[in-house]
Amino acid sequence: ISTDMGAVTVSPGAPRDEFNYELKADMGSVNVGGDSVSGSMISGGGTTENTLKINTNMGSITVDFD
Repeated sequence: ISTDMGAVTVSPGAPRDEFNYELKADMGSVNVGGDSVSGSMISGGGTTENTLKINTNMGSITVDFD
Protein backbone atom coordinates (compact mmCIF):
# COMPACT_ATOMS: atom_id res chain seq x y z
CA ILE A 1 0.00 0.00 0.00
CA SER A 2 1.66 3.22 -1.09
CA THR A 3 0.89 6.89 -1.66
CA ASP A 4 3.04 9.94 -2.30
CA MET A 5 0.29 12.50 -1.64
CA GLY A 6 -3.39 12.18 -0.79
CA ALA A 7 -5.30 9.81 1.45
CA VAL A 8 -5.80 6.06 1.17
CA THR A 9 -8.09 3.91 3.34
CA VAL A 10 -7.79 0.13 3.16
CA SER A 11 -9.79 -2.69 4.74
CA PRO A 12 -7.88 -5.97 4.25
CA GLY A 13 -10.90 -8.11 5.17
CA ALA A 14 -9.33 -9.96 8.10
CA PRO A 15 -8.52 -9.30 11.77
CA ARG A 16 -5.41 -7.33 12.70
CA ASP A 17 -3.66 -10.31 14.31
CA GLU A 18 -3.50 -12.04 10.92
CA PHE A 19 -0.95 -9.51 9.59
CA ASN A 20 2.64 -8.42 10.09
CA TYR A 21 3.57 -4.87 9.06
CA GLU A 22 6.40 -3.01 7.40
CA LEU A 23 5.59 0.70 7.77
CA LYS A 24 7.37 3.81 6.55
CA ALA A 25 5.99 7.33 6.85
CA ASP A 26 8.36 10.11 5.76
CA MET A 27 6.32 13.29 6.28
CA GLY A 28 2.94 11.58 6.07
CA SER A 29 0.92 9.56 8.55
CA VAL A 30 -0.07 5.94 8.93
CA ASN A 31 -2.94 4.76 11.11
CA VAL A 32 -3.17 1.00 11.65
CA GLY A 33 -6.24 -0.24 13.49
CA GLY A 34 -6.53 3.02 15.43
CA ASP A 35 -2.81 3.29 16.26
CA SER A 36 -0.93 6.22 14.71
CA VAL A 37 2.58 5.42 13.46
CA SER A 38 5.30 7.84 12.37
CA GLY A 39 8.73 7.07 11.02
CA SER A 40 9.47 3.41 10.32
CA MET A 41 8.29 0.26 12.04
CA ILE A 42 8.43 -3.47 11.43
CA SER A 43 5.98 -5.67 13.29
CA GLY A 44 6.15 -9.41 13.07
CA GLY A 45 7.10 -12.57 14.77
CA GLY A 46 3.62 -14.01 14.67
CA THR A 47 2.60 -17.20 12.95
CA THR A 48 1.09 -15.42 9.96
CA GLU A 49 2.62 -15.22 6.51
CA ASN A 50 0.57 -12.12 5.61
CA THR A 51 2.59 -8.90 5.53
CA LEU A 52 1.25 -5.43 4.80
CA LYS A 53 3.94 -3.17 3.31
CA ILE A 54 2.82 0.42 3.85
CA ASN A 55 4.72 3.46 2.55
CA THR A 56 3.77 7.13 2.38
CA ASN A 57 5.78 10.25 1.62
CA MET A 58 3.41 13.14 2.36
CA GLY A 59 0.04 11.40 2.27
CA SER A 60 -1.97 9.50 4.83
CA ILE A 61 -2.83 5.81 4.94
CA THR A 62 -5.47 4.29 7.20
CA VAL A 63 -5.83 0.53 7.61
CA ASP A 64 -9.13 -0.60 9.18
CA PHE A 65 -9.48 -4.23 10.23
CA ASP A 66 -12.57 -6.44 10.67
